[in-house]
Amino acid sequence: MRTTVSLLSWIVVQALVMNAGCCGTRSPGPEDEAVIVDIVTAVAPPQGGFIEVSLRDHEPVRLDEARILTTAHLSFLQTSRDYKTAVYLEIDPATRVIDEVLAPYDSPVLSVNEQADRAEVLLVYSAAYHFLLRSHPDYARMISDLRSSVEHGNNLLITESRDEHFIIDVRDPLPERN
Repeated sequence: MRTTVSLLSWIVVQALVMNAGCCGTRSPGPEDEAVIVDIVTAVAPPQGGFIEVSLRDHEPVRLDEARILTTAHLSFLQTSRDYKTAVYLEIDPATRVIDEVLAPYDSPVLSVNEQADRAEVLLVYSAAYHFLLRSHPDYARMISDLRSSVEHGNNLLITESRDEHFIIDVRDPLPERN
């Protein structure tokens, strides 16, 4: 029963965060210092208006308690910590304050259909269409990675904007750690 309730909580939080309004507006490359894809290891109690979030492979980041999405982001980050799933974070590099939290798909790619202005991408673990715009600055690398996944069946971490299903980040899954 507890697993069912926890899984239901995960789904509800996913829906809240994915439908909260804003969208992942950045077009990051894999070395963008304002983008972190990692696993949450700890969430500290609030202190001085911020909540510190520890990450497995990066320096800690902070949630600003005054921001409107903090409650949804906090719940999502805690659930992600509990399930040890990757999170996509957009931060202000100077302050390490989180601006955006998104959930990457961890999935092989089923198909890639390139069109004039975009590529339509189908994932094994998603019923939605996902779109990689040709105008994305990292289009060539991402389309190559997506095609390789179709050919070889390997999983990728694929992050998209909240509302439009525009792919904003593609990278290999995070390595396993004990």
